[in-house]
Amino acid sequence: MPKSQESQPREADQFGVTAEWSIAAGQLADGRAPPGDELQRPWLFALPGALGAAYAAVAALVGPGVFDTGAAGLRGLAAVGLLSVLVLVSVWASARLYDDALALRETDADWQPRPWRYLFGGAAALTALRVVQLWTGAVSPARPVPYLAGTVVVALTLASVVAGPAYLLRRARTLGRVGAATTGEE
Repeated sequence: MPKSQESQPREADQFGVTAEWSIAAGQLADGRAPPGDELQRPWLFALPGALGAAYAAVAALVGPGVFDTGAAGLRGLAAVGLLSVLVLVSVWASARLYDDALALRETDADWQPRPWRYLFGGAAALTALRVVQLWTGAVSPARPVPYLAGTVVVALTLASVVAGPAYLLRRARTLGRVGAATTGEE
């Protein structure tokens, strides 16, 4: 049995209660998922993509100015707040995607994902969108090289907007239902 499938005792919580947790089952001995265990909720990988789609819909309805962080007053503050939520959710989802992929690689699951393939692929897709905008003349920055360098940094930060849903679909297709345990057992 691989080391990740062995039952491992959990530390006592604030009330001195300990629980036995099996990674293979992905749940506590009494059938509950361990608190804070994001790996048991892989559908959350799609959250950055859904948030990005919602933001795109808002920008289409209201106009892209709603995300203008340089705007004065509450409008600019709201834009910073909205985009901060997207960045935080994306960074969180990227970290969870990486953790989930490593957990799968420690098991004998049928699928052994490489997390960097997904994260760098997501960043490449976002960067490609910006390159197309430059090429078609939709945007024309005064200094294109620093503009693209900044785009790559932002794309790496927001990689899970694209990578999360792609990873989730592949995970579900390969291992079964979306909420299946990490080992792919149902």
